[in-house]
Amino acid sequence: MTSVRHVWSFAVAALLALSGLLGLSMATASDRGTATASSERIAAWSERVWTSATLGDGDRVLELLGDLPEGIEPATVQALMNGVDRFRSRMDERESVRETRLTEVRGEIRESLEKNGYAEALRIVLEWSALVTDDQGAISPILDEPLVADVIRRSRDGAARAEADGDWLEAYTLYNRLNLLHDPDERFKEDERRLWTRITLMRLYVPDRLHEMRSARRVAEGESALPPYNSTGEDWRQRWAGIDDRMVINALGRAARDHVERVPVLTILQGGLNRVRTFVTTSDLSGALPSLGDERAVQRFVRELDEIDAVLEAQGNRLGNYDIVNTVSRILRANRDTIRVADEAILHEFGTGAAAATDEFTAFYWPDELANFQRTAEGNFTGVGIQISLNESMELRVVTPVFGTPAAEAGIRPGDLIREVDGDSTVGMQLSQAVERIVGERGTPVTLTIERPGEPEWIKFRIVRDTIPLHSVKGWRRTGPEEMDWDWFIDRDTRVAYIRLTQFIRGSSDDLRAALDQAMRQGARGVILDMRFNGGGLLDEAVKVANVFVDPGVIVTQEDNTGRVRSSERAMRPAMTRDLPMVVLINEASASASEIVAGALQDYGRAVLVGERTFGKGSVQNVFMLPGGSAAFKLTTQYYKLPKGRLIHRKPGANTWGVEPEVRVRVLPKMIGEALMTRQNADVVEFDAQGRLVENGDRPDPNDILEKGLDPQLETAMLLLQARIVGEQEARRAALR
Repeated sequence: MTSVRHVWSFAVAALLALSGLLGLSMATASDRGTATASSERIAAWSERVWTSATLGDGDRVLELLGDLPEGIEPATVQALMNGVDRFRSRMDERESVRETRLTEVRGEIRESLEKNGYAEALRIVLEWSALVTDDQGAISPILDEPLVADVIRRSRDGAARAEADGDWLEAYTLYNRLNLLHDPDERFKEDERRLWTRITLMRLYVPDRLHEMRSARRVAEGESALPPYNSTGEDWRQRWAGIDDRMVINALGRAARDHVERVPVLTILQGGLNRVRTFVTTSDLSGALPSLGDERAVQRFVRELDEIDAVLEAQGNRLGNYDIVNTVSRILRANRDTIRVADEAILHEFGTGAAAATDEFTAFYWPDELANFQRTAEGNFTGVGIQISLNESMELRVVTPVFGTPAAEAGIRPGDLIREVDGDSTVGMQLSQAVERIVGERGTPVTLTIERPGEPEWIKFRIVRDTIPLHSVKGWRRTGPEEMDWDWFIDRDTRVAYIRLTQFIRGSSDDLRAALDQAMRQGARGVILDMRFNGGGLLDEAVKVANVFVDPGVIVTQEDNTGRVRSSERAMRPAMTRDLPMVVLINEASASASEIVAGALQDYGRAVLVGERTFGKGSVQNVFMLPGGSAAFKLTTQYYKLPKGRLIHRKPGANTWGVEPEVRVRVLPKMIGEALMTRQNADVVEFDAQGRLVENGDRPDPNDILEKGLDPQLETAMLLLQARIVGEQEARRAALR
């Protein structure tokens, strides 16, 4: 019996042990099955998100991003779950803010109208329109609102009165906002253009008077007056030097022959006449050109212009090169018989207006502008290496010196106030004036007198100008003094890299390759390429940037006014990376080269685009030297087309243009400025002579942009990539179990 009990006991013990093992095994299998199911759900959800994005179903993407599948294991994707929760919460918050703002705008508009504050009323109407307009570029849905119609009527009448009274700033502000509200029907475009011309003319000939008008406007709006105007270094007569009729006639003849839209000679000549008419009827210019104060002489001259215009109108499409020569001759003769302004001034304004009549990018580089254009085109910049701005008190402030440049090595610091340039006071000096005085030929000195907080006396710095290296590639957070010292990761947990491309200059593609190489060496599994607010630049750099991500093939073609392909720009090298998940951020300020890169990546299926439709600048300008060699003419001769044949240029009256994102994410008007300011201030980092970070508790952390929900486009891009990366990770896990 004893032996039996022993066997039984052993059997029971063995059975219990076996059952325990089986229980453990069954539990492990159960857990494994649960984990596998969780991974499969996440992988499937991730695939739906990414597929919806690539198919351009932005609404579905946003819906999926805000709704993780049920039954997933939090431990494996906690960061993603937190991101989704934050995304959902932010969407709700933004919608709440939008709805609240919609309840406020009507009352604020009525209040502004009661005070005859038409400009402010229009500003609020534009905000209202942005809050309710879903289709970017569509006619605003609130134009038929009785309150809005009243604002438009009063503002239109107010603009006309302001122009008649010579209040060019008020008239321009009103016409500008009316034009923005009525885009794309362009009802007020010519009014806006005329007033902008008047202001431009004042900036050229009587900048002191324009300064006074701006100061008075600030006071009327409850702000402090501007300091007295500083005319140091300005002489409007230099603008005319070297201008003659041959260069104007030659340029306009070329425009009539080669412009991509074959703009009629009549349109070109009438554009010049209109500019000259605006020039002589801008009464404030008499401060520089006394003869424009003779009303009878001006009226006689305007009648002559009207007669020339009528003759041209009667001839219509029969006009040719002879009529260009004859029109220039008649205008100059009428000038000599009436107002007797220098011929060079008339030619300057006639040529400028005629060029602008073809399109907004065709222009003269007059003799006083040519050298600066050539330096810029060659990518050469010589100066001291500082970024400057005007603060709220209109003082010249150093934003930051560039490490390793003459200014940084001399000891210039962020926050320094520039009180003098070569002994001349900067009080009342415009930003453009200051830049023109500080930059100069390599090897030449400039003396900056600095006021520094905490220092009892001003400090003089004698700095020798040098070539300043320019960089257009930036990352998420500065890590060192060199321009390429960045943390390239916006999210290190999922290894999402972030690269900003601010413009296309010589070396942009090389810097991009270097940045991407660093990120990939550190394990990047996805990348955000931020090209918002990138206005473009060099075409060959755009092609090279696209080539970083796509294999050899056509990036962009150029077609002339006959529809003939004049050139085809191709990617020539193997792509640096073909399978790294990628999101490109674009907005309405992404133009030209940015649109070429974004459109090419979209056409090749290489990236998902997030943001807003781009600007629509898809035209090619060629620069021609004019007779005498002292001036040049930039003429729009071709259009760009993307690999699949899309035209990105916005033609007058067009409903479609630019590059549309697959995932459209709107940004509330207030958020744009706050996000930009946070980003700008976070980028201003000071390092000592040894390259060590100088701590500054006032400097924002770039993570504030995400944590405070300031940039929903960036947040969406990051969550898209996190979803893709985690989905791929979970798919691999499920396959291994």
